[in-house]
Amino acid sequence: MTSRHILHRLSSIVTMIVGLFLFVPTSVTMLHAQSTPRLVPYFVTAIAGNGAGTIFTTGQACPHGDGLKALDTYGTGCLAVDATLNSPTSVVVDKDGNIYFGEANQTEDWNYSALVKKIDAKTGVLSIFAGGSATNPLGPCDSPDKNVPGGGNIYGDGCAATYANFQSIYSLAIDANYLYIADFNGSFIHKVSLAATPLPGQTYAHEIQVVIGDGTQRLTWVADGVGTMMYFTSSIAVNASNTQSATKIAFTDDLGTAIRVADLGTRQTTTVVGPGCSTLAAGCKPVAGCAGAGTVSPAGPNSAKTNAVRDLTFDKDGNLFFTESSCLSIREITAPVDGTTQNKLVFGLGVSGGSGLPLYAQAVTAGGAAAHLSAGRSISADLNSPNSGVIYYMDSGKMIWMYDQATGWMHQIFGVTGTANTGCGGSSVTPWNNCPAPYATLSAPAYGKISTDQAGNLYIATPDNFVRKIAVGTDFIGTAPASAVAYPGTGTQYAMLHGAPVTAVSAAAPFTASAGLTIGAVTQSACSSVLADGLYDCPSTLTFTPVVNGLANGTLSVNAGASNYPIQAVGTGVPAVVTTTALTITPSTVTTGQAVSFSALITPASTATGTPSGTVTFYNGSTPIGTGTLAASGVASFSTSALAAGNYTVTATYPGDNIFAASTSSAVALVVNNPVATSTTLTASATTAFTGVSLTFNASVVPATGAAVPSGSIVFYDGAIKLATVALQSGKAAYTTSSLTAATHPITAAYLGDTTFLTSVSPIVNVTVSNPVSTSTVLSASATTAVSGTSIVLTATVAPTSGTAALTGSVTFYDGAVSIGSSALTSGKATLTTSTLSIATHSITAAYTGDTGNAASTSAALSIVITPIPPDFNVAFAPASGTVSRGGTITSVLTVTPQGGFAQPVTFTCAGLPLETTCTFSPATVTSDGAHAASTTLTLQTNVKTAALHAPLHPNTRPGAGTYAAFTFLGIGSSFGAAFSRRRNANGSKRWIRLCSLLLLTLASFGAAIGCGSNPPPQTPTGVSTITVTATAGTLVHTTSFTLTVQ
Repeated sequence: MTSRHILHRLSSIVTMIVGLFLFVPTSVTMLHAQSTPRLVPYFVTAIAGNGAGTIFTTGQACPHGDGLKALDTYGTGCLAVDATLNSPTSVVVDKDGNIYFGEANQTEDWNYSALVKKIDAKTGVLSIFAGGSATNPLGPCDSPDKNVPGGGNIYGDGCAATYANFQSIYSLAIDANYLYIADFNGSFIHKVSLAATPLPGQTYAHEIQVVIGDGTQRLTWVADGVGTMMYFTSSIAVNASNTQSATKIAFTDDLGTAIRVADLGTRQTTTVVGPGCSTLAAGCKPVAGCAGAGTVSPAGPNSAKTNAVRDLTFDKDGNLFFTESSCLSIREITAPVDGTTQNKLVFGLGVSGGSGLPLYAQAVTAGGAAAHLSAGRSISADLNSPNSGVIYYMDSGKMIWMYDQATGWMHQIFGVTGTANTGCGGSSVTPWNNCPAPYATLSAPAYGKISTDQAGNLYIATPDNFVRKIAVGTDFIGTAPASAVAYPGTGTQYAMLHGAPVTAVSAAAPFTASAGLTIGAVTQSACSSVLADGLYDCPSTLTFTPVVNGLANGTLSVNAGASNYPIQAVGTGVPAVVTTTALTITPSTVTTGQAVSFSALITPASTATGTPSGTVTFYNGSTPIGTGTLAASGVASFSTSALAAGNYTVTATYPGDNIFAASTSSAVALVVNNPVATSTTLTASATTAFTGVSLTFNASVVPATGAAVPSGSIVFYDGAIKLATVALQSGKAAYTTSSLTAATHPITAAYLGDTTFLTSVSPIVNVTVSNPVSTSTVLSASATTAVSGTSIVLTATVAPTSGTAALTGSVTFYDGAVSIGSSALTSGKATLTTSTLSIATHSITAAYTGDTGNAASTSAALSIVITPIPPDFNVAFAPASGTVSRGGTITSVLTVTPQGGFAQPVTFTCAGLPLETTCTFSPATVTSDGAHAASTTLTLQTNVKTAALHAPLHPNTRPGAGTYAAFTFLGIGSSFGAAFSRRRNANGSKRWIRLCSLLLLTLASFGAAIGCGSNPPPQTPTGVSTITVTATAGTLVHTTSFTLTVQ
């Protein structure tokens, strides 16, 4: 093996390690497999599958991931490591790091349930990329004929990939633009666009198209050409990496009787190896015998015997490699793989039987001897990473081999023939995270492709329902990188040495000789049993210390047994990311014994990713003060109260880590003073008080020397009980409280000090707090039964239960729990007048509020009954007085207001009218409705004429002058008549008597006539009269008056 081959292999692997300050060993240089120790930097990690077979509920919250929910019973929609897988088969990786794998998931009734799932490179979330049409209807893409082989809409052709149907998936392939899917039972090869938007001429993003096949499961290969398909497609491969566009696709059937290649542009197919099947009876089974060791059929490549081709792959140069599981060989068809070139044996004897290769073997094509090879399961060339000269092969013994095309050597990198290390396989629920690949084992061989990503890491689907990543030297075990330091820094990695047990090791530049690249102690007991090549696999650790930036080569000289063997190691020293350190000190001036906090913020360059780790040391000059550990926020903190008095110049130094460079902050000044003594005084607003009374305590702090004013806080204490903390204002602080209990309280004020002044405590101020004197309250009322609306006077009498102290304060009166008013206490009494009590029985209490020295008290309840008003009415004039001239008329409205629902008719009469005056009411009778007032109008008429002589004289009426004259004359006439009658008798003249009587009667009549003719008309006397109006309703009688003034 040449130096060029060594450097090519080593440098290609190392360039995958980006962003670390470590030299990472990669593949081993081997002049002879048996003479040179090698490194095995392969580690296994599960990236999909939970191993527990968890059944999810649709919509269930995922075990991890903020807000993620399961979309089906297998946990699709969750992180891939939380999901349950169902027979994963083949894995491929696109150029962006997204991972795709098939799930055979097939039942005996061929229910079209196979899927292709995707692990998102950025989020790690698992989703369905293709398949699953049974639960995803989409218009014409859900037509029944797509489920019929040969139907018009062939298995979802032209639809979004998630609306397609697959019967089972055993093989995938990928290029820069498409994912290729071999439907094992469906007899199709499909391709699905990787673009997030529809391609020109397509309707859907990730639209699926048929590449090869017409849907007919044929036992007979019709002919090379377009649109036909062989029986049960088991393996496919394209001639491109995931950053290139493929032009060819190779495929084989499950029986492995032929390999065909199709041009992806024309879809023209060509048989490149094997006769294929004509009919089932004619030999559509593995042909008898093999081509023979290192031979090909003399009839040409198309007629060469093939026996159970299991898998195939294109390498970087377009050569096609394939495995024969029955003939136990790896064969190669050199480019252009168009049916014109013969296949040749690379590994194996080309005949069945044998026990498998030794752990190290050289290809027949490189001059190695033909040897038995275990039956091949899968073969995949690394087309994506700088390791593109490598082909990986998994055999039926559950081992993975790496074939280095540059050297021609193949050696095992995964799987152990003996007992696996603890946690490194054998259990279906063990993810083997960070397990060395040579110590991992599978319960059964994996199916489908072994794929690689841009960094050269391997991906396999394992039968215990995991998808696993085999990392090539980028995962560190043990103490690294957490304990590593910045450039030129160190790191530690697990390694496997193949050779005799190591007894000594030394390093050559550019690794440091003493602490550079070293190998940990290896003992015979730690090594494997002697292997087929006579040497051992011995686990150890490598420690790396790069001393330069960029790619560098170094050599380890390992004393393995009797000889010294060199190990070529390649590493990359990467310059550290520049950082800045900012220091904050709080406070910046303190006194001795006071705590100081140091905080350093480490900020990387704006283009960097990740967070600085490690510690920060704080220095006074060159003397360390203390150390803080960096948090995820990039801040390291440290606190101390042990600093001596003095002036400090403090810096914070970050030593860096694997990625981030060291940096030191600017200096920040810190002053630590010897403190100044203080004294604290305390006064109280009163030293005796009753409970509930507010007391104010005033504290004052003064320094023992100087005129500076202390700052900080005062803590007020009641004995040992903290009452309050109050900030000093101009050296003073006040605290007011009314919550002291009845007792003697020893109050003190404690000054907490500041950056200049010491603490101090005031002398005790004793404050005696007493309970107030109890009181009694007695309630009385002017009436305990009253009609609604009656004013009731409530009187509360409050007295102390002991002593004769005058009480102050107020009393609140309550109707039940409702306050009806308050009144100040005067001479021990408080009154309240109310007329608003409702018709009910009321429980009235009086509550004394108390005062300084006298406790509150509440009276016993007093029951007051308020009854409804009985039916009644009242009357009132509006107006109630008036003035009228004699001969005039005056009116007033008399209103009848009902009470208690009164609704009887009311009549009215007048009394006290002046002479020649009458009163009338309109209406004469009124009746209210019991709720509303009714009214009548009083009319007073003056100078009313009465009937002369016939009418009885009014007691206040005098007879006229004519009447008196008539009676006077009548009397005189009668007297004269009597006198003359006596004279007649005396004189005897009868005639004379008659004459005189007639004369007198005439005079009397005349007098009467004169008297009547001279009387004036009737007039109401002037003056003021009070007219009484009586309103009567049954037995109810009410009066009111109207004052009349006659002018």
